[in-house]
Amino acid sequence: MRKFLYIALFCVSFSSSSKISDLYLPNGIKLILKEDDTVSSIGISVLYNVGSHDDPVGKKGMVGLQRFLMEYSGSYGSMGYEDRNARLEEITEESLSKHTYDLMYFSHSCSPRWLNEVLDIEAQRLADISISEESLLRSREIMFEEGFKYYSEPQRRHNSYPDN
Repeated sequence: MRKFLYIALFCVSFSSSSKISDLYLPNGIKLILKEDDTVSSIGISVLYNVGSHDDPVGKKGMVGLQRFLMEYSGSYGSMGYEDRNARLEEITEESLSKHTYDLMYFSHSCSPRWLNEVLDIEAQRLADISISEESLLRSREIMFEEGFKYYSEPQRRHNSYPDN
């Protein structure tokens, strides 16, 4: 089965149209552009068409581990992952990374001024995943911490296990 990477850009325009456009790049990436003249920022979501339903039998958590490897390894220019993540926090109004049953994504909201840099950071994140003993251990530890916080809340503990 072929996996696709979707990049959705929700862009501000000075026209009054509410237009949605789909574009396919030669490398197979699908861009979804939506103009919204009611906001003054740009939303960027990079969605990977892979989710926990794609985990191999008996290997639950592989997609989550992949997300944390992408978030807590690699580099951007001369910056390591910590400085890259700090830079994203600095130039975005909001940033989020998450994985679900159906997909994994990185989402940002920023001023149009920072669009090119956020896109560069996300392109580099995909191109420079660092898989080493250190990055695997760090990602696993962070994944367990997040999972513990999520499932220790009583309303989620019994209703939202990933297998449901």
